[in-house]
Amino acid sequence: MRLGAILPQDPYFMPTLSRTLILFTSIIFVVAYTHASANEDVQGRVIDAANKSPLQGTTVVLASPQDSTIKFGAITAKSGSFAIKNVPPGPWRLSISFIGFRKYSSTIFIRSSNVDLGTIALQQDTVSTKTINVEADAAAVQVKGDTTEYNSKAYKTNVNASAEDLVKKMPGVNVEGGTVTAHGEDVRRVLVDGREFFGDDPSSTLRNVPADMVDRVQVYDRGSDMSMFSGFDDGNTQKTINLITKRERRKGEFGKFYGGYGSQERYAAGATFNYFDGPQRLVVLGLSNNINQQNFSAQDIVGSMGIGGPAGRLVNRFASSSAGQRMITSRSGSGFGGRGDFGNLFVSQQNGVTTTHALGTNYSNAIGDDVNLSGSYFFNYADNGNKSSLNRDYVTPKDQFYTERNDAVSLNRVHRLNLRVEATIDSLNSLILAPRFTLQDGSSFTGSFGETSNKGVLLSTTQTNNSILNLGIVGSGSLTFRHRFGNDGRNVAFTVNTDANSGTSNGDLVSSNEFSGIDSVFALDQISTQRVKSSTYSGTVAWTEPIFKDGLLQVSYTPSVTQSTSDKLTSSFNSTTGSYSTTDTLLTNNFKNTYTTQRTQALYRWQGENTIITAGAAYQFADLTGQALFPASDRIVRTFNNVLPSAMWQQKFSRSSNIRLRYSTSTSPPSVSQLQNVVDNTNPIQLKLGNPNLVQDYTHNLSLRFINSDWMSNRSMFAFVSISLTNDYIGSTSVVTAADTTVNGILLPPGAQITAPQNLDGYISIRSRFSYGIPISFIPSNVNLNTGINYSRVPGLVNGFENFANTTVVRAGFFLSSNISEDVDIIASYDGQYNIVVNSLQRERNANYFTHNASGRLIWNIGAVACSTDVSNTFYTGLGPDYDRVYTVWNAGLGYRFFDNNAGELRITVFDLLRQNDNVGRSVNDIYVEDSQSSVITRYAMLTFTYDLKSLSDPQMNTPH
Repeated sequence: MRLGAILPQDPYFMPTLSRTLILFTSIIFVVAYTHASANEDVQGRVIDAANKSPLQGTTVVLASPQDSTIKFGAITAKSGSFAIKNVPPGPWRLSISFIGFRKYSSTIFIRSSNVDLGTIALQQDTVSTKTINVEADAAAVQVKGDTTEYNSKAYKTNVNASAEDLVKKMPGVNVEGGTVTAHGEDVRRVLVDGREFFGDDPSSTLRNVPADMVDRVQVYDRGSDMSMFSGFDDGNTQKTINLITKRERRKGEFGKFYGGYGSQERYAAGATFNYFDGPQRLVVLGLSNNINQQNFSAQDIVGSMGIGGPAGRLVNRFASSSAGQRMITSRSGSGFGGRGDFGNLFVSQQNGVTTTHALGTNYSNAIGDDVNLSGSYFFNYADNGNKSSLNRDYVTPKDQFYTERNDAVSLNRVHRLNLRVEATIDSLNSLILAPRFTLQDGSSFTGSFGETSNKGVLLSTTQTNNSILNLGIVGSGSLTFRHRFGNDGRNVAFTVNTDANSGTSNGDLVSSNEFSGIDSVFALDQISTQRVKSSTYSGTVAWTEPIFKDGLLQVSYTPSVTQSTSDKLTSSFNSTTGSYSTTDTLLTNNFKNTYTTQRTQALYRWQGENTIITAGAAYQFADLTGQALFPASDRIVRTFNNVLPSAMWQQKFSRSSNIRLRYSTSTSPPSVSQLQNVVDNTNPIQLKLGNPNLVQDYTHNLSLRFINSDWMSNRSMFAFVSISLTNDYIGSTSVVTAADTTVNGILLPPGAQITAPQNLDGYISIRSRFSYGIPISFIPSNVNLNTGINYSRVPGLVNGFENFANTTVVRAGFFLSSNISEDVDIIASYDGQYNIVVNSLQRERNANYFTHNASGRLIWNIGAVACSTDVSNTFYTGLGPDYDRVYTVWNAGLGYRFFDNNAGELRITVFDLLRQNDNVGRSVNDIYVEDSQSSVITRYAMLTFTYDLKSLSDPQMNTPH
């Protein structure tokens, strides 16, 4: 484990780590202590004065006489009893109300001991009325055990809002760039009424479920299928959102159809159709546009196989000289990227301008009482064009820069099919079957021009044109079965998983490279083919046994084997034969890799009334075998023995307040591409090598989460801190040249770079998030205040010297959403980030920068007229004169509604009124700091017709507001 080995000696780290830990642990425990310890409890019992029977569901409220917004409350239990926890000492106004009874009011004084109000009898209200209207503020947030539940009635949205618009208003939930986070963690699944909806894609579900269909929103940590079957939390959880629909919306047909055309030949069309009949639900989606609405899912675009932009160029090298073999590489010719698996195919939206055509359908149903079935299919077509530029400032050599300009086009298609079957065989046996399938293919062409200079002196230039064709197939499946031995908690669960993928990438490269140090120009004309295959087979058997009082013991065994192959052939043009008949052995290779693990784990969980403690450890034996078949035969054998401890503590201070502390450890092996001792291409003047001496990394992760929600005052607080420390982190060792340099027998000309993976200690990542939600009464609205500190420390070797790239991001902002009415929706938000970049090498080159985004939106419906406008201001400073930006994007629209129930709307919208839209960014690693800029869509106007379909079982729901 060697935890101490990764604690860095860099003096920058310890103050940053200490400040972060002290700040957030102090906030959490001070608040926890304040709520859990400093105050007193008030208890009592409510009965019917007439027959002395207990009154369940009675509302009991304590309000401060000085500030009526300060309230504490409870709901009586079946026995009529209630308990209000953690009430500060002082005078309080007590009110007890129940429909059909007279309201009870009194003043009590809480001193230094708990208060027992005894039995309070309510008198029946004898006033006869035909109608009783009860009005009260909806409880916005409640904490129910491990689940945080939001009431949609507390968050008003406009009539056409989606569930994404709704959850944005909820404290602790953030939606940005297609990524959904809750309480500081990424949301992996969004369910509808507890069932799968659009597979495991959160954004698709939130964007396509209407907000007015949602009754409640639940946020919780969903366990794996294995843990849900065994009833034992094994730590393999996913942050999950469950949308609970309104009962009256669970039967009927509803949807939306729209089409629009505008200036610059911009167009957008789409349709959403939903058929709900209790548990049977069918959803069909479609869209077609050229305005960068790219897909339903962030998973649908192929991007990591060398397609498009600066990441899309194939292999490159030039001729040898008497001093040694000279080589240059370009970016990701083979594609298959990163750690060399097909998971990298699933990437976020592409930069540039994209034309998209997409179709999706989802079906779910309950077959009888014992089987739940859900399945989805998606097709996505994306045609992307992007002009981009970048500027790299190297950590070392001093004053060395690289600039690049790219012009890229790509065409990508993807098919995704998911299926899930949950079956209860009988009272003791149940199973889950979940197969998945993905087919992706695409093509691209990229032209690029790059220059490297040092102290203003040009070292090299490269001009590259390449085209790539890709095809990838991914299939996976899991089967989980559980058998219970009665009702005492004893059970056994089995799961089998399989993953297989296969991909092919064919490339054509023409490149011209000039180096000033040797005053030479080298031309290159090559084709290449790479085939990658990988398959994983794994399974788990887990036995859960009740042991001691309130305790459970789980013992599990998990074997796994992964086999990967990479076969790459690169051929150069032979002018003598007029064909690509010359094999480039330095860029041709055949490599096989097998990674086998056997893991045995024992976990014990004790559960008290308010406390859950889980602790245990796993022993893992791993065997890593790699075999190079071409151009040279070589064999790599590695074995690893690890002890992987884990622990978790959960404490409930009250019904609305709890804390969770979790510690876990894990390992990760190097990929097949990282182990290959062959050249790979990343840039015409940058090349990569493999490292057969790599070992697996070992990571410690510690996370702390605190939640407090006061349902009476509608105030809520969420705090989250996560710290990861990694031994043997697979980082990089790089040589960046300012003159001719020989590395591993390869002569690098001036301005070139060679990089290889290397195991390094000292990797650290800290993420934190603090959110506080509070209602504002003078303008009916909710405000979420957010702040956090993220820190990363990435080790690397640059020109033989150790460098730590320290990046600290201090973030603060707010999100204000109105609760005025469905006809007036106001949103204002601000997010500011101050970035501190410190490299241990050449600290005089460090540069801090600041970014912010301030935005506002107004939707105002006046009868049949619908007005909308939104403004976003983005500010970058500290990036340098070429990339510092201040720009404002302003959109505005005016619509008129007609037909019965205002089902039709004709709207004119102008996008980017000020014509200032831009796209810049910065990335930092242990080798360089990179600023980039890419194409965007600027001002255009569009006329759109929309038709709302609503045919629901409740007639009132068919009429829009």
